[in-house]
Amino acid sequence: VSPVPAACATGLVAEVYQRLEDDMGVLVPSVALHSPAPRTLAASWVLMRETLVVDGLVDRDTSEAVATVVSKANMCAYSADLHTMILEALARSQDEDPANDQRIARIAHWARSSARADTARGHGTPFLAGHMAELVGTVVTFHYFNRMASVFLPEHLRPPGVPKAAWGLTLRLLGSLMESASRKE
Repeated sequence: VSPVPAACATGLVAEVYQRLEDDMGVLVPSVALHSPAPRTLAASWVLMRETLVVDGLVDRDTSEAVATVVSKANMCAYSADLHTMILEALARSQDEDPANDQRIARIAHWARSSARADTARGHGTPFLAGHMAELVGTVVTFHYFNRMASVFLPEHLRPPGVPKAAWGLTLRLLGSLMESASRKE
């Protein structure tokens, strides 16, 4: 799969790329992988946007926590790094409510168990019944995007040659930029 380079994008691909950058702050590689098929690209962006970016009944912090733990459970270092970075930036940008942290932790535990069919059952639901459709949508979306990333993208988000010591600071900076873009809604 060879994604359409941003500089060469036209029509629907250019439009989706622009919306993706406006909403996420970056051109997300696992979505851009779909660009050789513009309608599939648009559909994949809608899938990610509706389950992660748009606040419905479930807020962005909770959706990012779900995306992060699903990515970690799937051992998708690329996506786990990306979503950990965004989640940490979101946490830094607001006053934390300990009750909210505990609620998100319970939801994250539920989402983590979704990686394996034998553990996904029996955990109960640590969220309001009306939130289930959105959270299941986020889980399913990130199982899919993790597989795309694992097959077609480098193992890690960190580019070769960037020292591991410098990577933490780089992630925090990128996370702040992405968080800023995501809060524009």
